[in-house]
Amino acid sequence: MPSLSQPFRLAVLPKIASLHNFSQKKTYIKVADSFTPESNSVLLGISGSAISHYVITPTPRLTFNVPIPSTHLVTACNMGTQGEDDTEEVWCYALSANNRSHTLNCLIRKIDATNSSVTDNNPQFSLKCKEEIINIEVDAKNKVITVLFDSGMIQFYDLELKLLNSISTPYKDIKIVKTFQENGIEFMLLISDVKDSKVALQLYEVNATKHKVKELNSSIIENFNLEDSLLCYQFGKLYRLYKDEVEVYSIPSLQLSLKVKIPFLTEALKEHGDDCLISFKSIASNRILLTVKNKIYLLDLLHKSILSEREIGHMKTFQILKTAMNRDSTESKLTIALGISTKNGQNPTSALEIINIDVGSNSLKDSVGKSFLKSTTGGKPIQYKTLIDSEEGTVPEINYDKILSKLSKVNKSEEFDNIFFKELKIKEDLFTETCRFVNNQQFLGSVLDLIFKNLDYAKECPRSLIFLLTHPLFPRERAAKLLHRFKDNSRLFKQTVVTCPNLPLNELLEELFSIRNAELVLDISLRILQDYTRDSIKDEIKKLDKVSAENFLNFIIKMEDNGKDLQEYKRSTPQLFKLLSLVLDSIGLFGLDNNLLNHLSTYIEKQVEVAERNSVLWNMMDSTSIGISRPSHSHTSKSSENSQSAYIVDYLEI
Repeated sequence: MPSLSQPFRLAVLPKIASLHNFSQKKTYIKVADSFTPESNSVLLGISGSAISHYVITPTPRLTFNVPIPSTHLVTACNMGTQGEDDTEEVWCYALSANNRSHTLNCLIRKIDATNSSVTDNNPQFSLKCKEEIINIEVDAKNKVITVLFDSGMIQFYDLELKLLNSISTPYKDIKIVKTFQENGIEFMLLISDVKDSKVALQLYEVNATKHKVKELNSSIIENFNLEDSLLCYQFGKLYRLYKDEVEVYSIPSLQLSLKVKIPFLTEALKEHGDDCLISFKSIASNRILLTVKNKIYLLDLLHKSILSEREIGHMKTFQILKTAMNRDSTESKLTIALGISTKNGQNPTSALEIINIDVGSNSLKDSVGKSFLKSTTGGKPIQYKTLIDSEEGTVPEINYDKILSKLSKVNKSEEFDNIFFKELKIKEDLFTETCRFVNNQQFLGSVLDLIFKNLDYAKECPRSLIFLLTHPLFPRERAAKLLHRFKDNSRLFKQTVVTCPNLPLNELLEELFSIRNAELVLDISLRILQDYTRDSIKDEIKKLDKVSAENFLNFIIKMEDNGKDLQEYKRSTPQLFKLLSLVLDSIGLFGLDNNLLNHLSTYIEKQVEVAERNSVLWNMMDSTSIGISRPSHSHTSKSSENSQSAYIVDYLEI
């Protein structure tokens, strides 16, 4: 089960004024990318103190330390290994003093050395730079260091800091830098702040061995407040925490794919205001670590749930520096996070802390009963909205007998509809929330009987009949034989298939196996799969004539020959395949003649070939993302805000 351990201390931060209260100097510590779930060590650049290497288990301790002047800030650091059996570590770090003096430094250290300080045995190199360095990547195997400056310039150096190549990028003021690997290819994602709440996104493919970068995507995104946002990257997705909402964007287009409101964060912001210190990092697929003051939360964004939470009572704040991410559920569920805790008191001191995390199985099972909503209600039953919105509102009184009396005297559809909609104060032809007071099922059945008895519904198609077919309280007993009744009226037949509740399964299957209209085949197939279980469908198919089933199979196989309905057919192919498999399971392959079996085999092989080809093309698109036209953020964000995941756990009382 997902869980958060009690933090254990790695080291106390040096007694420097700027580090006593780390919450005021959030950029003063840099963590190398070598921090992974499998690593047992971490390299830190601590501004005004040192570049330090710590072992995490079994006993946290300092193994190597490079002192730096107290006036210098660490703006970036990283490390790599080289030599046979990785016997050497290459440390590279950037320092800045008074925002004027900038240096790039490289140190090569033997891993088996027992000393904990720099000596003559550790080659060191230093280079003065004109601009501040904001990111460093070390490819020790190929002896190349990739450096990014705040001006957007990318430079390649060897391990002795000799310049190999220099490339300029168009945007300055880079706020977010993220490097990652996909399919063995190195990528660099840059997000720059542009005026008027705009950001510039740039995605590059980095080839360190050839000292080159290739631009894959560059775009300007509007209405994106970067200054007040917390961002983190995870496996092709960019997570943005803005106020009390988490937005998930797809890379490289930065298209909004999900928006999740965090209710307990709303309450915390109201209670603490500007003093509500928050940190935010990804930890695994669909998993986020969020800290609010001294509380730590492990969140599942897909199912909108709090998987685990922990409060550190003896600390004032806790902030996450770096997480070691698990890519998918096939890897270990255990991972770690590095954070900084700050004590209470007038003279706060800060310390590096490690948290062990079990991220769970990334399934719905982990989230059952742990919804965000349950946290905000404290486990109490949810107070649902009242039926009447206003305080003075009353439930409308409906004289059903009087309305039925008026309707029984009418034999024309137009007059019948006028009375029905006027007396019930219904404004739409379809059932909506405003019609929820019309909830007398006996009355609905009586109106339906009057329509069938007094009106020529097949020709005139009363609006009141359409309304009844969309009402969720449509009487079950009157749903029987309804499809047969509307056989000659295509509009009523389709309306019944799509919206009328409680349609009998045997009647749906009979119509499915007899009609030859591609659109209706799709509608009925989707309705059957939606309303009934696999076992009930198979049991009912076995009762039908085998010839009817063979007619259905032939129709599905020849569907692609119908060019008019081909687009809709392709869109619903997965659903049709589900129903096709149930039909075959029910009647058995040996019950089919050889000619039909041959056609069926050819059809299935063709569909499998299409699926394999699509899979290959999708993997190519996902790995390269080159030359793909994607919709802009502005056109898709509104619809994406309201998108919901397939499974949402709102509340479950256990």
